[in-house]
Amino acid sequence: MNLRSDTANYPGGWKLIDFPTQDGAPIITWYNPVPIVYGTPLTATQLNAISTQSGTFTYTPPLGTVLSAGPNQMLSLSFYPFTSGNVYSDTVNLTVNPEPLTATAANAAMVYGTAVPAPLTGSLVGVVNNDGITASYTTLATSASPAGPYTITTALNDPKTRLSNYSVTLTNGTLTISKAATMTSVSATAPSVLVKNSVTLTTHVASTTTGTPTGAVTFMDGSTALGSVTLDASGNAQLPISTLAVGSHLITVAYPGDGNFTASTSSVISEMVQDFQFNIGTGSVVSVTILPGRTATFTIEVAPTYGTYFPNPVTLTLSGLPTSATGTITPSTIPTGGGSTPVVVVVQTAPVIASNHTFPSGLTFACLFLPVVGLLTLRRRARGAGLLMLMVLGLAIMVGVNGCGSSSGIFAQAPQTSTITVTGTCGTLQHTATLNLTVQ
Repeated sequence: MNLRSDTANYPGGWKLIDFPTQDGAPIITWYNPVPIVYGTPLTATQLNAISTQSGTFTYTPPLGTVLSAGPNQMLSLSFYPFTSGNVYSDTVNLTVNPEPLTATAANAAMVYGTAVPAPLTGSLVGVVNNDGITASYTTLATSASPAGPYTITTALNDPKTRLSNYSVTLTNGTLTISKAATMTSVSATAPSVLVKNSVTLTTHVASTTTGTPTGAVTFMDGSTALGSVTLDASGNAQLPISTLAVGSHLITVAYPGDGNFTASTSSVISEMVQDFQFNIGTGSVVSVTILPGRTATFTIEVAPTYGTYFPNPVTLTLSGLPTSATGTITPSTIPTGGGSTPVVVVVQTAPVIASNHTFPSGLTFACLFLPVVGLLTLRRRARGAGLLMLMVLGLAIMVGVNGCGSSSGIFAQAPQTSTITVTGTCGTLQHTATLNLTVQ
């Protein structure tokens, strides 16, 4: 009998081996090898038995074999001495530890509304023995996923069923979806408008990728907020406004962003707010005196202020005409785009109607009756030059009856002065000019 060291399987550290007792029997020495890692082929480091006699060792499994991972795997040998035909055997135990295998997903990034990066990548470390193990990386995020972080999941593919030989560590990654940029524009229904009249400001907020921004925008006049409006399903918003003061206004629109889109501000547009006025110049006629039944002609000018043309049409009307008088105003409308315009007002007064006048009594009546008395007297006298004189005098008194009994104006009525108003209107904006007409 012989003793050999075997601390792994025998507490005393020695293994008792039986050999033939005849003279010349070999003594074989073979220790339990130090544990190895999966993927390490068997070498002379493990298959290293020795004998006191010359001969041949045959190992099972043989040199170069890669063992699966596991504890206390048996290695055996057969020894064939050169000096005899006997065969001697022995065994040891070998522990094969799992190979560390690490798969780590690489972090990735994308913008909201764009495609998920493909392929998602990562690193795989520790595959040995041509085991063909690969890693794949996937995420549940899509191009329509809201901005934010998403997990990139790491998985292993094991076509040869070798994964049990590894100590596996999987590390997931993160896909970060950032907000998409936006573009904001602004426009107006007209570049200029008359004060107190409405102009509509329109904005459109668009994504630089896909999707439609949401939320509210703020219309700005310089640093002053004009109002906030919620975007519709197409990213549009409108703000009608009629409170802008006369002058130039620098209009922008500010979009604050939402969960998927960044903030943006439009470029500046200029909105001109104008006014108009009636001008009374050296060539104007604003005061006229005429006889009844005659026509009065007035001339004034209407012109834009804070600009050279009318951004909106202005309608001209007359009021305050004398009783029974008619009037025309030319032109009656100043069109959009028109500039300073002469305005002609023509007033046709009513003629005098005798029944509408009251004659004085007393002296006036006497004056009317005088021709009749004269005619009767002349019947008794010779007809001659006296008759002709009396008839002429009577007719003159009848025509100019007011001269006999009153000191008032022509046709026995006092002069009448009327204030005629010319009104220019555009929406709620109005301006007026005053004309004076005196009828004798």
